[in-house]
Amino acid sequence: MVANRKVDFKGTKDGFLIHISGFGTFEEIVEAIKVKLETADSFFKSAEIVGVDGFNFNIREKKILKHIIEKQYGLSVVSLEMVSRTSATPATPAAPVATMPKKPLVSPARKLSKNDDTKFIKGTIRSGRREEHSGNIVVLGDVNPGAELIAGGNIVVMGALRGVAHAGYPNNSDAFVASLVFNPVQLRIGEIITRPPEEEVMPEDPEIAYIKNGMIVIEPYL
Repeated sequence: MVANRKVDFKGTKDGFLIHISGFGTFEEIVEAIKVKLETADSFFKSAEIVGVDGFNFNIREKKILKHIIEKQYGLSVVSLEMVSRTSATPATPAAPVATMPKKPLVSPARKLSKNDDTKFIKGTIRSGRREEHSGNIVVLGDVNPGAELIAGGNIVVMGALRGVAHAGYPNNSDAFVASLVFNPVQLRIGEIITRPPEEEVMPEDPEIAYIKNGMIVIEPYL
């Protein structure tokens, strides 16, 4: 029922959790979050969003919501992953939001090693083309829908990734996929696979995908 719908921002020692209850659709949640942020704009200034309680967003929804929160309201989104209520540590009442420590979104270790076996491909990978390599694959161009990349190591696309990408083949869970424009049709890392739902056009920002807590997460790659 509408009366049971609620969005709250709850403080923890690391930042704010978005607490969601009673909503059935992603669109309803987005509107409720907008209302909450607009009515308490000064309170949330410089805040960090570190997780979600009560709703499990898919990959595409996380990207849309992150774009809205950061671009329209100026907050920093560290994570929109679902967290359990017991894992959230209450914030110290005297600690202001402005003093929360900044954390790197992506570990500095997530980069190509000079000693890795890397295959460089120059130009656009067009539909129907399949590129495989036992090490890393770096594409100096775009990967179109219908194209496929399979790498035993990491995949880096210095352009738009709109095809299929499988890093860490067959079972390397430490691999990652990164691109300047991140919008794959299908994404796989090691043995974990995900397919973003077909929705509106996504923000075109550099991003990286890797496995965290048994799930593929996507974060800004700056």
